[in-house]
Amino acid sequence: MKKQLATVILGVLSILSLTSGKATKLDSLSEDIAQLMVMIEEMKAASTETNDKGGSTYVRWGNSTCPTDKGTQLVYSGYAAGQDHDDPGGAVGPICLVGHEDLEYLQFQSGLQNQATIYGSEYETSTINPLNHVHDRNVPCSVCYTANRPAVLMIPGKYTCPTGWNTEY
Repeated sequence: MKKQLATVILGVLSILSLTSGKATKLDSLSEDIAQLMVMIEEMKAASTETNDKGGSTYVRWGNSTCPTDKGTQLVYSGYAAGQDHDDPGGAVGPICLVGHEDLEYLQFQSGLQNQATIYGSEYETSTINPLNHVHDRNVPCSVCYTANRPAVLMIPGKYTCPTGWNTEY
């Protein structure tokens, strides 16, 4: 519709330029309108590219995969980690740390630095009969991306979603 409007405006301007004797100003105006139309098309294309990169990410604790039936993609899988209960520093809450095979260091120094230490999390289930097979094993996690959802929220202590929200996993 904008292209049609621009075509009509250009047509009217060219008719006026033939009849008014002020062709130079009208030609300049026609060029300005043509440049504006190009800018509008570029902005529309940029807007489409930005919208295609929307979506959201979330951590799926206890799993190393993302649900495929929800249109999600695995960003990475790793292990739950955080600070020790009586150590200062470290992570504020649990984090999904990449697996050791994917770790990257900006500057690596071998040995104990003893600052802001992050520990891997393990299942402590030796006294829970149906879960004792995972005792002392690392807690897996995965970071999932969904393009279909503008926001993701995990509400602790609930297994249902608020009205208008959808279950991801």
